[in-house]
Amino acid sequence: GSRLQGIWSFTLITSILLFSFALSSQILKKKTNIICTRVLASPRLVWTILTNPIRLDPLTVLCNSKAYIIFEKKIVCFCTIKNWGKYKELGTVYTFPLFRKKGFMKKLLYIVLNKKVFVLCDSSLEPFYQKFGFARIRNPPWWFRFRVKTFNLLLRPFVGYALIVMFRESRS
Repeated sequence: GSRLQGIWSFTLITSILLFSFALSSQILKKKTNIICTRVLASPRLVWTILTNPIRLDPLTVLCNSKAYIIFEKKIVCFCTIKNWGKYKELGTVYTFPLFRKKGFMKKLLYIVLNKKVFVLCDSSLEPFYQKFGFARIRNPPWWFRFRVKTFNLLLRPFVGYALIVMFRESRS
């Protein structure tokens, strides 16, 4: 009865939202296989992020962040950008195992990282992000400081790593 009707209503609303997000996808650059969309427009991205919550950022799903995707018949890699008002944050950065060590993420990040952007990451990833012009900062805006302190206090004992904040200036 009403429970089934509620399930159907939820399914219909979700389908309409996903369809509208899918329509808003756009080719980022002509003659490339890179698109810009929203996280919720791709069930594959949502599934990948939510099934790897220790290493990938589930907040990108909750915020329905912008997603930049390289595809070659299927998704090769993707990164997300969260918008916190005047601050941008690089969220999930992920390359599917079959396509790793082939330069796909380097190509994607070179195109996407054209503005000032923060990243919260495991300190072991600092050398990776330094290759893209990021540097660790000691006094980030309060929102990033709050998230790092909260994560390090509450989750570090369970996940085995601490977060740091890095920042990248605009490309000139």
